[in-house]
Amino acid sequence: MKKLIILLLLIMPLSACEKIKDTILNKLEAQIPESSTAQNEKAEQLYHAVIQRDIGNIHTLVGPNIRVELDQKPDVLKAVFEILPNYEAKNPSIVMTMKAIEPPLGKVTKIGYKYDYPNQPILFSVVYKGHDGGDEIVGFWVQPL
Repeated sequence: MKKLIILLLLIMPLSACEKIKDTILNKLEAQIPESSTAQNEKAEQLYHAVIQRDIGNIHTLVGPNIRVELDQKPDVLKAVFEILPNYEAKNPSIVMTMKAIEPPLGKVTKIGYKYDYPNQPILFSVVYKGHDGGDEIVGFWVQPL
């Protein structure tokens, strides 16, 4: 009987640790944001505007902070155009989502869309204002993977 009690006393902390681990993992998974339909649609529109080199449409799709930046630094879009081919890659996949606080923007949600091009996959990252699934674009960039 003593051995059984000792064994139970040894097993109980392990069981508690497992429950604590599960609780922490569930909370962490709940913090990873899902992209909203509005965000995915806006990202697709921006992607199409960029591959079509439609500067006017790009300006329409992004927030005022990005328009100012693009007006002050026109070479930024030229660099983006050099990285992202001017034809469409099908079926992007979301490879990254995260919530962050970025001074001076405040709360933002970052979503990374991977486009598989024949020569090299491209990461098309879009930053949205807030953590609530809104689609105001306050940043974007492209990079080869």
